[in-house]
Amino acid sequence: MSRAIVVGARCRRQGIGEFITRSLHNVGVGIAGIVGTSEATLAEARRKLETRYGIETPGFASLEAAIEKAQPDMVAICSPNGFHREQLEITARAGLHCLCEKPLWWSDDQADSRAITKALVAAFTMRNRLLDLVTQWPFTLPSFDMLHGNSKSERLQSFEMILSPRSEGEAIIPDCIPHVWSLLYAVAGGGEVRDPTIRYAGGAGREVTVRFRYAHATGDAAVTCRFVTTATKPSPAAYAINGRWMHRQVRLPDYGFEFESNGRTVPAEDPLDLLVADFIRRMHAGELTDAAKLVAAQLAVETVARMTRIE
Repeated sequence: MSRAIVVGARCRRQGIGEFITRSLHNVGVGIAGIVGTSEATLAEARRKLETRYGIETPGFASLEAAIEKAQPDMVAICSPNGFHREQLEITARAGLHCLCEKPLWWSDDQADSRAITKALVAAFTMRNRLLDLVTQWPFTLPSFDMLHGNSKSERLQSFEMILSPRSEGEAIIPDCIPHVWSLLYAVAGGGEVRDPTIRYAGGAGREVTVRFRYAHATGDAAVTCRFVTTATKPSPAAYAINGRWMHRQVRLPDYGFEFESNGRTVPAEDPLDLLVADFIRRMHAGELTDAAKLVAAQLAVETVARMTRIE
């Protein structure tokens, strides 16, 4: 059985670590340990994992210590993005596979970012280890196809998305744009973000509208994204391909997933569960890291983030 270390297993604000841990456990991966910032946060995370999911696992104060003592096969990095770079380097040096929360890495100073991103990815590819991002929205495309027909059957001309992050202001861009880009890549293949504009509105920049062109192999798609900060759970989310919308519905209290369009509803599995299961399958199959995809994903986020704020 594969064994995983999860860095940042506590669900604080919009942290996804608790749910990645749950998904790994559900697909039969042993949780060899979790890494946190203090004894108090580790105790809280361990208590929640045991109470909610029956997961008993040790806690560690550092990733190096966790790797040395637990001897995992992979690391799931779910910490704030400012810590990703160092944690990716540690994971790669240890020769482990890695599933990393998006974006791959981030800092206030993105100087030499392309070279840094290529070096981070190369550290995994040279060791034949799988590295990928937590971008689960492409796993909803089968539901879209059930509602609207094959999403890849026609040229992508327009794409729209609504997301409800818990971050605010400029932090919304690295939180949300990777999800947008992952769907564009899944539907139209590799492409380039061009002519982005950003509009910040609401108190503290709690509403962000991003527009850009996605130049892909068969054309040029107009992309519009609306990100509205909310503490509401479950948060609103939807997307449209060539004007055909699909809205996420989450059934409470069991958090079952459905997708709806024009009064029609289709049930669906949790896309995060599907992403984790797919990562583990690829890891066992010896599939290689898609270096070009990861570098392009990072560049797309940075291209949008560099834009001057438009109030």
